[in-house]
Amino acid sequence: MPDAQELEAKLAELEATIALEAEDPDARAELLTALVSRADTLADLHRFEEADVAYAKLIEAFGEEDEDPVILRTLARGLFNRAIVRRDSGSLDGALAAVEDFLIRCDQDPPPGRLDMVVRGRALQASLLWRLGRQPEAILVYDATLERYAEEDDVRVRARLAAMILAEGRLAKRAGELDLALGAFNTLLETFGEAEQPSILKTLTDASFQKGVVLGELGRDGEALVVWRAIWERYADDPNPPWETLPLAAHYNEAVLLKKLGRGAEAAEVCDEMIDRSSEADSERVAEVVAGAIQLRLTLIGQGLDPNQNLAQCDHLLERILSTSSESIRDQRYFATYVRLWQLLGAARWREAITASEDLLGQFESETDPDRLYERGAWLLSAAQALVLHRRIRRARTRLPTMIAVRLGDWAGNLPAGRLAATIEMLRRTRDQALRIQRAVERRLSGEQDLRLGELVAKAQMQTSHAWMMSLHPVEAVTTVSRFVESGPPAVAAIERQLSGVDERDQSSLQAAFSALTQALILDQDDHDGDPYAELISAYGSVRSLRVQLIVLAARLCRRF
Repeated sequence: MPDAQELEAKLAELEATIALEAEDPDARAELLTALVSRADTLADLHRFEEADVAYAKLIEAFGEEDEDPVILRTLARGLFNRAIVRRDSGSLDGALAAVEDFLIRCDQDPPPGRLDMVVRGRALQASLLWRLGRQPEAILVYDATLERYAEEDDVRVRARLAAMILAEGRLAKRAGELDLALGAFNTLLETFGEAEQPSILKTLTDASFQKGVVLGELGRDGEALVVWRAIWERYADDPNPPWETLPLAAHYNEAVLLKKLGRGAEAAEVCDEMIDRSSEADSERVAEVVAGAIQLRLTLIGQGLDPNQNLAQCDHLLERILSTSSESIRDQRYFATYVRLWQLLGAARWREAITASEDLLGQFESETDPDRLYERGAWLLSAAQALVLHRRIRRARTRLPTMIAVRLGDWAGNLPAGRLAATIEMLRRTRDQALRIQRAVERRLSGEQDLRLGELVAKAQMQTSHAWMMSLHPVEAVTTVSRFVESGPPAVAAIERQLSGVDERDQSSLQAAFSALTQALILDQDDHDGDPYAELISAYGSVRSLRVQLIVLAARLCRRF
């Protein structure tokens, strides 16, 4: 698209041409062409009112019957473009009136050699009716147009007709009319399935892709898988697919569905095939799809393999990520490191897990983009929780004698060397690293205006409190929770009502209640996709009431020690 300066220069040239041609009665076709171009250029400059007036004047000047085919075609173009410009300026009713004027003039008497313009006009009429909320009328226009022109041999007509049906399906899909959308895509594929013209083939492929999406949204996963596999097999080795990301995008969608259906091993194979086929020569758009495959593949690590195999897979993917110059793929480094931390803990290599968490922390603290900051902050807090709540660490904690568990690790250096001392060192260092991460997140995000980042600060505070409680440090726990309290003490009666189900005399009951409440605010280590913050508010009425419960419970626990 030319810039404004170039368009202004073109407009000046057209004005000069119009002035010259207007004096020559034999140059009517050239004059009309210049007038239409002038109106189009005004529209390109977003001078829509002037453009509309220009179209009106040329229609008035040349609207009478004329036998010159060039004039008839150019006038039809002006009539149609007027509708397009009105639509683009936001006047849908005006656009509908303009395209209906075009059809009154051209529907029964098409411009010479340009029947495709009539199909395009009908398609525009239908889409405008749909956008104006007149869907039944729009569907009647779509159906009537298909019935009328389905047998035409003109390639341009057939290409326009195919594009119209595709547009109908897209509009229906966007409106949530999935069955109607699926019907449109199937009609298109059945009507034009044997076409060989490149323009129609691209439309057919687009319809197949959209059909796969709709089938997935309808929960017809088996049929969707067939569509994705067919697209991949058709275009995987094609050097010039209809669009460059098509085969990989279809293969990626296949992997997503396979994972959803519990066929993780097959999904992993699909991802591996995509990753192995990628190269440094790929465009950034292709690299973005490959990056999605890498992230999906990372989520599939650990399905039925031992921890060392899991780590080998993770290290292989990290090597692939770090070896590329693609920013989209290199962005997966953070998630890969996060997954690797979990696998290191599963393999009881907690020192390396702490090192991995330091890598995550360093990348988080250098991030400035709010969206990425939120995403990485959430993963970082989940990593911190893993350092405290991973099943291996929980198992080690429960095996310690009760008195050693109290004040965990504060005097581990006085114990004799051996397995017990090593276990306590692991629990102390992983807890300390979790606390370091949680405090760093709180410090980094405090004062941010983004509400999502504020939620992460709240989670960091609650996780810090929970980490202290897990090692039986109630004073530190209640101090942390206190930072999370809104100003103004609540009524004592309200507090007692909130605690009515807890036995104050039973220390284990208090501790269990505190643990249950704090865990409601943190991501469960086995569910990386969930976010219980909204559920928490719903369950307890307000965040404030929950905060009150936490403080009172923690305070009572303090008195027990």
